[in-house]
Amino acid sequence: MASIVEVELQEALKLPGCPLCRLEHLAERTYCTWFLLENYYSPPTLETLARGGLCRLHAWRMAKLAGQRLAATYDVLVREAGEKVRRALALTEASLPGRRSTRRWQASLVRILRRKEACPVCTASARRAELGARHLVESLEQEAGREEYARSDGLCWEHLLEACRVAGPPVAGFLLNDMLRRLGALEAALAEYFRKSDYRFAHEPKGREQTAYLDAVELFSGPVDRVGGVMVPGRARLADGAAGVDRGS
Repeated sequence: MASIVEVELQEALKLPGCPLCRLEHLAERTYCTWFLLENYYSPPTLETLARGGLCRLHAWRMAKLAGQRLAATYDVLVREAGEKVRRALALTEASLPGRRSTRRWQASLVRILRRKEACPVCTASARRAELGARHLVESLEQEAGREEYARSDGLCWEHLLEACRVAGPPVAGFLLNDMLRRLGALEAALAEYFRKSDYRFAHEPKGREQTAYLDAVELFSGPVDRVGGVMVPGRARLADGAAGVDRGS
């Protein structure tokens, strides 16, 4: 029986954009949903956040989604932070002059104040992408899997690296050859854009080459939706967003 991640991957391959970016988005959405419903004041979640906290992107996304419910979360985090600062201040006031002792004090200060864990939303999405990459690599060992992948939008650069990290030479070779094919198509589209930018050909109808630069942005940086920085839904939607069009998810 297929796992949840395998089912998600099979569906993601049929949709626009990098399939592993889409899996990351699903993991983010799942985490945020459960955080808002049950976990925004649960002790395990608060302990995790106190050790690290949310990254900038997910902190502001959560603030947008949760609204004033975050007051309860940050009430705890602010008090925890106050304790850390008091410990750091006590260490500072007790520090001795001298170069060697100053270096030791600086290292101790950093240990007290630094975040000891990564953003839990980033961690959840990275784990989902890693699992997805392993399932993808397994599927690419079969001809049917390679045909399905070739019909998809393929991986972004970051997730190509993730897949190659866990692939053997045959699958890595397939992925790299596939990327060369996609890069060639993108290079041709950009060349067509520049050709039609020439006054001699400016009268020709404009086509997909006009948003080829967005395809390149998505390839190297992954897709980002304009609403709350949400990952996915792919280059066609991003191009629509540039024109002010919203066709829904």
